Amino acid sequence: SPEGAYTIATEPKFITVNKNADYLTFRGLNFRCCSDDAIAVKGSNFTFDGCSITYVGGKFAFLAQNGYNVKFTNNTVAYCAENGVFIAAPKYNKNPDYFMLKKTGCLVDNNLVHDVGMMSVPVETAAIKVESQIGAVVSHNEVYNSARYGIEFKYSNIECVVEYNYVHDCMQNSSDGGALYCGRTAIHRGGVVRYNIIADIFPLSRIHTGGT
Repeated sequence: SPEGAYTIATEPKFITVNKNADYLTFRGLNFRCCSDDAIAVKGSNFTFDGCSITYVGGKFAFLAQNGYNVKFTNNTVAYCAENGVFIAAPKYNKNPDYFMLKKTGCLVDNNLVHDVGMMSVPVETAAIKVESQIGAVVSHNEVYNSARYGIEFKYSNIECVVEYNYVHDCMQNSSDGGALYCGRTAIHRGGVVRYNIIADIFPLSRIHTGGT
């Protein structure tokens, strides 16, 4: 789309790919105002770069499932009823590559994600979430004004790297969670968390009960 142009929702969703697809790139697009998930794709080798997704009424602003090598870079996600970015590889119990420790190639880098979880009870609400990943990298993002988690990478992630992120003003509607949230099972191991800035995390109850 031309620089500065906006796409106005005429349907609940902007982009939906229901069947596994490969090698799709979305670059420089602006999506504004939808009543369901803005972008929902299934497949591998997706690149979503330099885009804007704002005013989302569904559960996810960007949802990618069942794929490898999903790159979400240089985007702005804001004013979401529930979650911001959620990228999930195939479930570990249905994916033989998982137990061979095959890298999933997920990258979430240099994004601005803010004001998420605005319209929901913040159960599992996160600005950025990765799941069933091996070797995912979440880096150089700024995250703020989240009802619950800033960056969530718990349960079935292995050897994920969370680095150089600035996470602040999260946990605004919850007392159980944290700016960064990980672990919870023995499957989750080998993660690296380094060089992040975390500031102004005040749980709703003012008592820190979990997370980081």
